[in-house]
Amino acid sequence: ARHLLPVISFVNKMDREGADFLKSMNSVRSALNANVIAIQCVIGNGTKVVDLVENQVFDWSGNVIGNVSDLEKIGITQSDQESIRNARDSFIEKLIDIDDTLMNEWIESGLEFGSIPSCQLKDAVRRATIGRKMVPVLRGSALKDHGVISLMNAMIDYLPNPLERGNLSGTNRNGDLISLPIQLNGPLIAFAFKVTHDPFLGALVFVRIFSGCMHLDSIKGSLYNLSKQVKDRPQKLLKIYADEQQEINIAQVGSVVALSGLKETMTGDSLTLVKDRDGIVLQGVEIPEAVFSASIEPENRKVGLELEPILKILQREDPSLRVSNDLETGEIVISGMGELHLEIIYNRLINEFRLDVQMNKPRVAFRETVTEC
Repeated sequence: ARHLLPVISFVNKMDREGADFLKSMNSVRSALNANVIAIQCVIGNGTKVVDLVENQVFDWSGNVIGNVSDLEKIGITQSDQESIRNARDSFIEKLIDIDDTLMNEWIESGLEFGSIPSCQLKDAVRRATIGRKMVPVLRGSALKDHGVISLMNAMIDYLPNPLERGNLSGTNRNGDLISLPIQLNGPLIAFAFKVTHDPFLGALVFVRIFSGCMHLDSIKGSLYNLSKQVKDRPQKLLKIYADEQQEINIAQVGSVVALSGLKETMTGDSLTLVKDRDGIVLQGVEIPEAVFSASIEPENRKVGLELEPILKILQREDPSLRVSNDLETGEIVISGMGELHLEIIYNRLINEFRLDVQMNKPRVAFRETVTEC
């Protein structure tokens, strides 16, 4: 909401007992202050999902079972057929209320709701989503791969491509607010949104290209970190496919790529070329204050020496992780977003980095005060 971006919502873990889709929609509505509209409904005791836009029935793996017009042929009961019609009519009515183009097309055609072509509905959902007039809501279970294909299709169908995003907003080197149009051949502007550590390549900085093109030959020795106002030198430009990495020489606007070899860049930094160092600095990531702390105790001095650089690696990956040294107790204190957050950090220290450490509650240094003499 802070960046005024179009949003799609996916209600996860719907396979769990007690999962409440309507309650989740109300939560999204309250959190985003948005017009949330479900574009799916579930039938057959939750075993089948109906795409109200495409007018098709799917199983949870994303396979098409049939069209809504052939409900009897695919074994849909009469009561489920009635539920689908009611859900689709309600969906189209809400969509017509927020999209004037669809309303005019419907009035001119004189069609009933159920006869409106799916292509018109898809275009209307796309316009309303990009215009931030609605938040389409889908459902599923990512762990079991339920509804994931539908979510990916919705991202392609309803979210804007890079050139439809509008002007970039940010600040210049003097802190003044400026805007810049997104251009295929414009100045390079990239945003670092994630840092991970690869055992072979070291730090991998994931960036999204918002303007221009990133040529490997151009950025070697001439990549400029606008946020820190320093040069940084990448070694490789990589396209990431799950756990596979492919070296590439060029990436276009809208691409998400990884850069290896960067020493200065962290999450939230804006990147460009040295010749465009007066460019726009994009809004960074807001890091909330830590709410939970714990102490990390190495087993011996050798482990303590290994722990310090590894904690710096984890801090670069996760800016919400704070590390400090308590001068009074001599403890290394880590702070983060909650107990689960710190447990994940602790498990990574043990399992990924093979460190013999213990996590405990921070000790408190007590003092005595003389009250009478």
